[in-house]
Order: sequence, then structure tokens, then C-alpha cells
Amino acid sequence: MPKKIDVYGLTADELSALRQIALQKYGKSSVSLLAKKALQAMLETPALLPDKPNHAQHPAANRRITVRLPAADRSYLLRLAGIRKGTVNDAVRDIIHMYIGQHSVLTAAAEHSQTQPPRQSL
Repeated sequence: MPKKIDVYGLTADELSALRQIALQKYGKSSVSLLAKKALQAMLETPALLPDKPNHAQHPAANRRITVRLPAADRSYLLRLAGIRKGTVNDAVRDIIHMYIGQHSVLTAAAEHSQTQPPRQSL
């Protein structure tokens, strides 16, 4: 059975205009039919089909990481998530992506320090 989807945020005027378009195009004033046909037409356009995005992996490919933060950092992330209307995980992911994008080249010293165990001082 097909799944139902809802579209939110359309004003009464927009819905009325869409009903008129649907009536002219399909003989029924159904916004649902209009949306369905428009979405199906997009699937038939090869240029609009998404490529394999490198960041959108299968959920099984994602690995969970736990980070313990001071209360002030957690508070900052909560406020940032609220401002962006997202989750704390989204905020953390965005910060990490931004950092990696700005520091994508590791130096030889940084790579060497990651592969060597820390030195013990006597």
C-alpha cells in the first residue's frame, strides 16, 4: 500500500491557486494529484536524479561516537541546535564537517603522532 505524505506550510491562497492549476491541468481540483504528477515527472527526468552522495551513507555504515563534554559546551550545543531548529547531533556533525573542511590536510607530524604511542617521561 502506498504511503501517505503531508505537505505543510502552504497558505490558503497558495492552496486555492494550486487547486485551480490542478483543475485546469487534470480536470480535478486535487492538490494531491497535482503534487503526485509533478513528483512523478521529476523521477522521469534523468538530470534530476541524485548521484550517489558521498555524505549520505547507509545507516549501517555510520558509527556511533560518544563525547563527554563540560556543561558549558553542552549548553552551547543545545542553544545552537535550538537556533538552527535541529538536534544536538546535527549541530555537532555540522561543527565537525566545518572543521574537517577547513583542516582537511593533515601534516606529516600530525599523522605520525597518531600512529605512535605517547612517550613516557621518566
